[in-house]
Amino acid sequence: MGSTNGVFVNGKKVVEQQLRDGDKILIGTRLYFKFVFQDAVDQNYQQNLFRAANIDGLTQLYNKKYFVDALSKEFSFSRRNRQALSLMMIDIDHFKKVNDSWGHMAGDLVLKTLGLFLQKNLRLENVACRYGGEEFAIILRNVNADLALMIAERLRKSIEAEKVVFRGKDIKITISIGLATLDGSNFETIEDLIQKADENLYAAKEGGRNRTVLKKAA
Repeated sequence: MGSTNGVFVNGKKVVEQQLRDGDKILIGTRLYFKFVFQDAVDQNYQQNLFRAANIDGLTQLYNKKYFVDALSKEFSFSRRNRQALSLMMIDIDHFKKVNDSWGHMAGDLVLKTLGLFLQKNLRLENVACRYGGEEFAIILRNVNADLALMIAERLRKSIEAEKVVFRGKDIKITISIGLATLDGSNFETIEDLIQKADENLYAAKEGGRNRTVLKKAA
């Protein structure tokens, strides 16, 4: 492949090599992988393990564990390359009232519906997850504050126009959104970024709900 530092198979520098199951390959000084044969059963098993560890069973979005790992990587990359990174925290308005009025099956349906909506209406590079309870989070890679606000408002208005049908009855839902954007070095850690987005989410709920708040870091 023309690597300046060469290609190594099981620690031996090679120009051409027939790979065998379990061979360890190093390209240059940083790209390392293992060559493994898998049949359909192995592949399905690995996929099931990944889903169990990283996917929320109800909404089919990524779970909080995956979100924290992904945000950490995106945060480091964005700071290193001086690219914008936006975080959107979402809360379903009056979700407790839905459970109290319609029951937990209706609440689950609302969560599933929102999860499916986010999957359909976000780009693949934007990571959506169920952060906990009725709260969701979206990582917007290389998206500045102005664009993040446009995306958030589009989502908010679209969800407001949606309806969840439960046992023949329509349940209307709205969401509140808090935004925070990494721009240069205005946040030192992912915890700082999450805290700012959470603060703006709280401000959106205190301000009357069904709205988006973006207050930049001081």
